Amino acid sequence: MRVFKIILVVILIIAVAGLIAYAGYLAGFNKSQQTKATASSTPTAIQTVSLQNTVTPKTSTTATASDESLIKQKMAEKFDTDASRVSIEFTNKDDNYALGTAGIEGEMGGGWFVAAKQDGEWLIIADGNGVIECAVLEEYDVPNTIVAECFNTATGENITR
Repeated sequence: MRVFKIILVVILIIAVAGLIAYAGYLAGFNKSQQTKATASSTPTAIQTVSLQNTVTPKTSTTATASDESLIKQKMAEKFDTDASRVSIEFTNKDDNYALGTAGIEGEMGGGWFVAAKQDGEWLIIADGNGVIECAVLEEYDVPNTIVAECFNTATGENITR
């Protein structure tokens, strides 16, 4: 009977410690959602802001057929498929940068992408379903008119640019 009581006490201590840790996590998460920080000039590790947090009023979303087809081709190369299976939609775009969504025909899901044109060639600089890392946007000088928010891994916060 004594062993049972000791085991019960240990289980209760672990459960209480878990609840305290979870409450601390939630408090920190809520704080990071409410706090707006400024971008760090120090490069940070790549992490992946949800697309809904990055959309700004549309800039020029008029894509030339060649821009769309070139970005589709880059996505196809990245995901080892034929460009005819790739669909993209621009959220924000100018002559040198694009933010949009992409999917592959016959596959579930899809995600966002950020593309930048360098030396006349489109590059997919970031893509995914998570956050857009500020360091990548800074590295390619992506304007805030294309991507308005990003995630700063140094501070652990979303940044309004």
